[in-house]
Parts: sequence; C-alpha cells; structure tokens
Amino acid sequence: MDILKKFLPHVIAIAAMYILSLLYFLPATNGKTLSQHDLFSHRGMKQEVQQFYDETGQVSYWSNSMFGGMPTYQFFTKYE
Repeated sequence: MDILKKFLPHVIAIAAMYILSLLYFLPATNGKTLSQHDLFSHRGMKQEVQQFYDETGQVSYWSNSMFGGMPTYQFFTKYE
C-alpha cells in the first residue's frame, strides 16, 4: 500500500498531462488545419510573374504590383 501512495501523484500527473494533450490536439486529430496566410499571399504575388513567364518565356526578377516594386527571387525563380 505504501508503493501505491508513493507513485499515485506521479500516475495522476502523467494521466492528466496525457488527457490535456489529447484535448489540445483534438482538432488536429480530426483533420482540421489552420489557414496559412503566407501560402495564399504567395500565390497572389506569384501570379503577375507567372503570367509574364507564360507569355514571354523569360523570368522577370522585379514585380511592380507589390509594395511599389519588389524583387521576385524570393517567390519565383527558374534555375537551369
């Protein structure tokens, strides 16, 4: 009986942490995900440069539509 009294707080703590982690990650286990804004904005930023590439076959390294002009090497680059 002494062994049970000795380890009972530890068993309760481990069980409580396990239950809390299950509850915290319950949406992820049901297949829900967070909407990631950076992925959506990347597609929008890439559109102008992709359209220019499709029409001319050349890569533009500057975009005039973002922040009054921005280099495009961060989101659209073609490597040989």
